[in-house]
Amino acid sequence: HDPAGGRRFGFLADELETVLPEMVVRDTDEVRTKRIHLFDALALLVEVMQQQQQQIRAFDVLSAACDLTVEARLSRVESTLEQLGSQIADMPCAADVNFNSHDNNDESNAG
Repeated sequence: HDPAGGRRFGFLADELETVLPEMVVRDTDEVRTKRIHLFDALALLVEVMQQQQQQIRAFDVLSAACDLTVEARLSRVESTLEQLGSQIADMPCAADVNFNSHDNNDESNAG
């Protein structure tokens, strides 16, 4: 908390030191206070964010391509089903055939 008012955010030097030890330096005072090279850390964070943005854009492109592929395959499946339905409907004995296997099993089990 900033005494001048407002909330402040920062790093704990001990936590950052476990991940990026080169970002943390010790003062020459009695307790060897740890300090963070904030501008170095900021530059690193910006670089990481830029890399993540590139990855996000690449995933967006890949996702769009996958969507198109799925749509095309679904369209082919629907077209094939329509063709099969038409072929079955055109069969001379189609009206006499019960395609519901569940009903057929019930009849065979009853006898």
